[in-house]
Amino acid sequence: MIEVQQGHNAAMSELFRRHHDRVFDYLYKLSRNRELSHDILQDVFERILHKKHTYQQSVPFVPWTLRIARNMLMDHFRKNKMKTVEIAEWDKPTTNMPAEHADIHLAMQKLRPEYREVLTLTRYQGMRYQEVAQVIGISETGVKTRVHRAIKDLREAYLQITTS
Repeated sequence: MIEVQQGHNAAMSELFRRHHDRVFDYLYKLSRNRELSHDILQDVFERILHKKHTYQQSVPFVPWTLRIARNMLMDHFRKNKMKTVEIAEWDKPTTNMPAEHADIHLAMQKLRPEYREVLTLTRYQGMRYQEVAQVIGISETGVKTRVHRAIKDLREAYLQITTS
């Protein structure tokens, strides 16, 4: 990113190559809409290029990028008068998915959007709580609390699905 800031715009293609899958995965897990995720993904990297002067070396690139992606997705939801993605819009588990994975997938659907988001970032993206705090704009303690509550709710939803 420092190279991009110094005017080496060709370095942007390397940033895209390294990080586009991760950003897409994050957007898709929040929106559950492939087309929307692809559109916003492109917009995220355009915004990074146009706002390169705002990047600070003290902030890791991935949390900064995911924060931009999150804000752009939330802007899209606001513009279209959508609060969150409804459960019905989530992908159905695939038929070749192992049963326990399908059950976890269904249990994730039942979580509040902010709980799905912290689990996506910490468990699927492998981010540290400090990085997640930077992405979603809350304290590290707030992230820990959300993760704790999300896991509790996920466990309850999973048990509900598997025992019914």
